[in-house]
Amino acid sequence: MSIAFFGVGFILFSIYLILLIWNIIYNGKKQKEENYPNINIKEKEYLLNKWKIENRKNESIERYDYEKNKNINGN
Repeated sequence: MSIAFFGVGFILFSIYLILLIWNIIYNGKKQKEENYPNINIKEKEYLLNKWKIENRKNESIERYDYEKNKNINGN
């Protein structure tokens, strides 16, 4: 009889986990749609590319500052 309890418990726990994961995924997608309802794929790509370019500029500036300080300090 205890094996039957474990079986039923396992089935219920499995259903719980499946519904939990589905709920997380579904609500995540729904939240994105509510927060950014008018952004289409081209706008997303544009914003992503703009962000990448800005990060590259910041990295190159930081690298330049590091090399400049390295040469000044003589290290």
